[in-house]
Amino acid sequence: MSDSVAQAVTANIASPHGHAAPETASAAPVAPLTSVTQAASERMLTLSRAMQSIWLGLRAEAVLEIDSTNSELMRRARAGDTSPCLLVSAQQTAGRGRLGRIWHSATDSRAASEADSATAHDGGAADRAFLSARAAPGDAEDHAFTRCGALTFSLGLPLAPGDWSGLSLAVGVVLAEALEPLLGRDISLKWPNDLWVDERKLGGILIETIASAAGSMLLAAARPPASPVPSATPATVGAAAPRFAVIGIGINLSAPYARGLRAAPAWVREWQPKAQPLPLLTALAPSLLSGIERFARDGFAVFAESFSMRDVLRHRQVELSDGRRGECVGVGDGGELLLRGADGPYAITSGEVSVKPLAAALAACAGSAESAGSPGSP
Repeated sequence: MSDSVAQAVTANIASPHGHAAPETASAAPVAPLTSVTQAASERMLTLSRAMQSIWLGLRAEAVLEIDSTNSELMRRARAGDTSPCLLVSAQQTAGRGRLGRIWHSATDSRAASEADSATAHDGGAADRAFLSARAAPGDAEDHAFTRCGALTFSLGLPLAPGDWSGLSLAVGVVLAEALEPLLGRDISLKWPNDLWVDERKLGGILIETIASAAGSMLLAAARPPASPVPSATPATVGAAAPRFAVIGIGINLSAPYARGLRAAPAWVREWQPKAQPLPLLTALAPSLLSGIERFARDGFAVFAESFSMRDVLRHRQVELSDGRRGECVGVGDGGELLLRGADGPYAITSGEVSVKPLAAALAACAGSAESAGSPGSP
């Protein structure tokens, strides 16, 4: 296992429609799930109940170690289990990233002492939210999460939006809106999948989908009976055949090990030194679930304005991985990146390229970290 501190993750959406191709049966061998015990399990039960008020039947699970939370939920889906689930792990040994990159997570030996001894920048409500579920002495499972260098989790849902395009951008908007009041910082979004703070990468998103034979029944039961079903719910809008979407999230808690990072990192404990992964997850997950439900019903259009306000690439000169250069002029109706190049305007979909800003400040951040790979994903 790598000794590096957990790193932020990136998204992988291999088509213009916002979802990756289904995994094949030749996937890597399953790594055993190491289950947590009582304290963390009770937290997951509480979170499950909160999320079931938004999506009926969703369960939340925590494990101490796994190869990849995204891989695990995709394996379950291929085996026929497409029930809604949130899966979080303290450690991942075979995380997967965008464009085939590999990511290894490890515990952060500094995190526990930082969490116990650091003094928050302020004593406001955000800090209290992080501290609302501190580990008791002897809670080994909570100690394992306390030592995490990153919060990494995956949310698996049966979805049938009218158009998958822009899903990763919508997820980024929802996370940014939820994180800003907790950190007291403005969160920017780097197309198509990254969360940035102060020109540095805080985290990212990995989205994969697979055909879901049982999706229609699960979608029909997705809303609580007490909640009226509008005319455009995930069960009725868009695609005739629902797919099971696995949405992986990774957010730096502590400073990642610098070698191999393609962009300078940011981390939550810069602004909230006592931040802990499970309380942070509890603060983010309900908003994320509501946002995904809204995307399934209304599409990217309802998120477009908020994304534009946070678009870190807008009006910047960039270079694509295929050598083309141009000025970013925003995103299109489906979330595609719009560039103005020497030969005129053109659109880029997330499966084609990676994007690197040419601005001197960002180039300086990334210039010393190109040699050993890149962040990966849940």
